[in-house]
Amino acid sequence: MKQKANLPKVLLVASECRGLAKVGGLGDVVRDLAEELSGRGLSVKVIVPAYQNLGLTGKVVTDFLVPFGGVPTAARLLEAPLNSGVSGSSGASYFLLDAPFFRDDWGDVYVDSQARGKGPFEDDAVRFGFFSRAVHQILKTSPAWGDIDILHLHDWHTGLLSWLVKHDPPRQRPVTLFTIHNLDYQGIRPWQAPSPLAGVKDWMPDLWEGLNSSFEFSLATDPRYEDCFNPMRAGIRLSDGVNTVSPTYAREITKPDQEEDGFFGGRGLEKDLLVRKQDKRLWGILNGLDQKTFDPDRLVPPYNAETPGVLEVKQQHKKAFLSGLSHRMGELAARLGPRFKNASEAARHLDAFVSLAVHRPLFVMITRAASQKLGLFLDTLHNGTPVARAFLNLPLSLLVIASGERETDLAFLNNQPNALFLNLFDSGLAEAAYAAADVFLMPSDFEPCGLSQLIAMRFGTPPLVHDRGGLHDTVEHEKTGFVFSGNTRQKAREGLIKTAERILTLRESRPTWETLVRQAMRQNFSWDASLTEYLKVYAKLG
Repeated sequence: MKQKANLPKVLLVASECRGLAKVGGLGDVVRDLAEELSGRGLSVKVIVPAYQNLGLTGKVVTDFLVPFGGVPTAARLLEAPLNSGVSGSSGASYFLLDAPFFRDDWGDVYVDSQARGKGPFEDDAVRFGFFSRAVHQILKTSPAWGDIDILHLHDWHTGLLSWLVKHDPPRQRPVTLFTIHNLDYQGIRPWQAPSPLAGVKDWMPDLWEGLNSSFEFSLATDPRYEDCFNPMRAGIRLSDGVNTVSPTYAREITKPDQEEDGFFGGRGLEKDLLVRKQDKRLWGILNGLDQKTFDPDRLVPPYNAETPGVLEVKQQHKKAFLSGLSHRMGELAARLGPRFKNASEAARHLDAFVSLAVHRPLFVMITRAASQKLGLFLDTLHNGTPVARAFLNLPLSLLVIASGERETDLAFLNNQPNALFLNLFDSGLAEAAYAAADVFLMPSDFEPCGLSQLIAMRFGTPPLVHDRGGLHDTVEHEKTGFVFSGNTRQKAREGLIKTAERILTLRESRPTWETLVRQAMRQNFSWDASLTEYLKVYAKLG
């Protein structure tokens, strides 16, 4: 690593950053980590693409050309102002990379190529391949970016950049840390393909001979498909260090999948991760939570772990949420338009749901509609009963707020009297639901860290979680929430139902439930401990 005076200068490269572009927890972590690092005195820059459909703007820093696809492609670097909705002042600097690959049909954060009749990641692999090449170009040519000490890369979208930096002269390159937020998404694409830009060779013909003949080529090749590039593997094997976002997930991913038993481990990359672990270059660092952004003391009425009558205050939030849900849904339908995909169906079912929900424990699930998050809930018990049906047969109500590839599998909920499915995401709606809920449902098949359970506990809503990854590290059974498990997938399904039944029994004891709610709220998942661990890793790499 280049010599540095005092604290290192850090560049975070990612596809998301809250306040600029956010789809999931990745955006929260990148933003929070940047602010926390700058709060410790480090010089921090963040760069994400300028997705046209989000209306992102900023001050022009420079225009430049990026060699990509055999032609120079115009790109623009912008310095972004802070989004006014983000709490706190910023000590970090935020930048946007504007280029044709993030406009028009490619103007969203992510593109569902399969919905367009293409192969998996066919669009996004090209887009983020360009992003990596452009950031590399900035690092090599911009004096203001040439003194970066730590290049902190996030998920497969930046895997190519780790390889490009590896080919720079050692004295001219920063050290690289690659953070795995979700190993399930790897961005695999063919090395060569007949369609324009469909193969990696077409992206960088000027570099192809050097990359193709390098030792690193084998480490960037998918271990299952030898004719394919795997940017996740490239990031894992070619960065100076690797971390993931909880200690338990870091252990899980060094083991092979055993899907028949309900265990999701290294997703085909477990041998690579085991190598990094044996080299003492794999760390598990739990994500923190922005305590200012997620603060029940900001609500009306306010509350915290020490509030007298905290259950009564929670009940006020529940009643207000349910009674105001019709108005809120109308406002969301007007504001979001087609992005609230089932507004009409949900509105027709709302009154029936609310009439039951006011008298029953309210379970809430706020999630991406992905198999990782919903697969177990949408499975079937050994007697043929759907897990979701068995769950809804209990004396409870369920609100699901979700969007994603499995959203159509949730449509049946609006035919159940005690369930409501809202096919959208909205941060204001989510916060109100966290405060209103009695229990937060999170039955993930695997969970690298999870932020939702941390937010739920912050708002005094005990989570019901599967004993996996970061959920194992953050939720204590019958102390701060509820944990189900099973050494087979069928046992896990049964465990979910049995644990839900146990929750309903415990809720009958008001003192027991109040103790659990207060204990959940007293948990401290601030960034302090996590940041200390990141600084230790930076020091080891440097």
